[in-house]
Amino acid sequence: MQACVPLYVENKMKLKANKREKQFQKEMLEQGFEVFSRGWPDFLVYDRENNKAKFVEIKRKQKRPSEKMGLSQHQRNVLEILKNIGLGVEIRYIE
Repeated sequence: MQACVPLYVENKMKLKANKREKQFQKEMLEQGFEVFSRGWPDFLVYDRENNKAKFVEIKRKQKRPSEKMGLSQHQRNVLEILKNIGLGVEIRYIE
């Protein structure tokens, strides 16, 4: 499986502590998959009536221009993948 570029390669990170999760993660890596367990959005919002969904990441609005309130590299990776596979993604800034 070809990796998305330029993504931070989480494969090189420490495997999960849970024995079953660690085994699953190892198997997926051996099969050539990238495995992401960090950086997932805060919410999955689902509209049952219209059968539509989107992922929403909540961030606090900046009070000063010098304040750093951006996304982590893990969050950017996951959001990019979700968008690339056609899923709705929103970053909502709230005071």
